[in-house]
Amino acid sequence: MLGDEAATSVPEIDEDELNREMEEAAQAESGTDADAEQSDTQAQADEGEREPLPYEELAKRYENVQKALKQERGQRRELDQWRGQMEERLSQLQSKASPAEQQADGENKPDRNKDPLAYLDWLDQKVTQYEEREREQQTRAQQEQQQRQYLQQVQEYGAQAEEAFRKEAPDYDDAATYYAKSRLEELQHVYNMTPQAAQQYLGQELQAAVVQNAQRGQNPAAAIYAAAKARGYAAKSGEAQAKLDQMKEGRKSSPTMPQGGKGKTNGVSMDELLKIEDPKEFEKRWAEAEKQGLFSR
Repeated sequence: MLGDEAATSVPEIDEDELNREMEEAAQAESGTDADAEQSDTQAQADEGEREPLPYEELAKRYENVQKALKQERGQRRELDQWRGQMEERLSQLQSKASPAEQQADGENKPDRNKDPLAYLDWLDQKVTQYEEREREQQTRAQQEQQQRQYLQQVQEYGAQAEEAFRKEAPDYDDAATYYAKSRLEELQHVYNMTPQAAQQYLGQELQAAVVQNAQRGQNPAAAIYAAAKARGYAAKSGEAQAKLDQMKEGRKSSPTMPQGGKGKTNGVSMDELLKIEDPKEFEKRWAEAEKQGLFSR
């Protein structure tokens, strides 16, 4: 009975209707393929029917391409010219450098064919480095030249000041010598300077004295003379100075005067008299020499 119930529940199939539905589905699928084929054909037809660009547009595009190529070639040419100029400038600068510096530059130089950008950067840096050093050297040379000119002007002014002051103080040279000797001894014994260092230091002091006194409108020679007197210098008497001048100017005026200042009479020599700076001591030794007949005619 169960079998009979299942059999009665299955619906009947209409074969004619089934065949009709299958035919409609086939027609629908065939229409879709046709539509797709028709679309492709239309696209190809449209592409084939596209009109070519007008001559003016083609000429304009060609002109733009030529301009771009020309600009690129110009930039490359300018770059090559710049590189050549920089290489020539670097060669000039390196010719003034030491062999060690030239060797170091060669070791650090990039290959211009393998890495042109790195080579151009290196070239620019090297030229800049050498030019900066050259400017520094030129600046130092100019400063040294200006210093030499300044010192020459100071020396010329000092010489003129001394010449003018000698008219007021004929013994200025003796006073200046006294001051220099006293100051040199002080620098060596008090400040433990070597003779060379003391002499250099004294020269700098005298130059400064010339400048400072000139700025104050004073004669630097007068300042040195006053400093010598402050250190104990005393001018010789008029008679003693005249005798000393006579001895310095010429010994032939006294036929019996020892030649070369080497002779002595009872311990008195001409060289010793010329070295005496103390006025009283000079007068004393001069009187002894006269008594001994050292300067008699």
